[in-house]
Amino acid sequence: MFSKTADEQAKKIAEYNEAERRAGKFAPKYTQLRGFYDEVIKFKTQLPNKHDKDLFDKKLPYIKMLNARLAYAKGRGNITQICQNFWTERINAIADYDDFIAFADFFEAFIAFYKQYKPKN
Repeated sequence: MFSKTADEQAKKIAEYNEAERRAGKFAPKYTQLRGFYDEVIKFKTQLPNKHDKDLFDKKLPYIKMLNARLAYAKGRGNITQICQNFWTERINAIADYDDFIAFADFFEAFIAFYKQYKPKN
């Protein structure tokens, strides 16, 4: 999942974003996605222990609030609809610590591959 799927999805989103840019529309910069990734890493460092369910339960609403940040970024034209949909689906699937760690690790792989394929803004 972290290699093949992340690679495929990063390439797909980068190609979509490049097509949008060529059509004269906005294509998000790498730094936009990297900003969201930095937020995820912040949460990951705040949740060092799988066994602290109470802490995870307290942080989960803030993790889910990334959806609102995505919507705001989309509303401002800073990310494309495909980016918003892609990450919203994955954030909505987070139900427990293991889901979150898998999400964070996937995001790390995605960011690495996206850097390779990203549109040339």
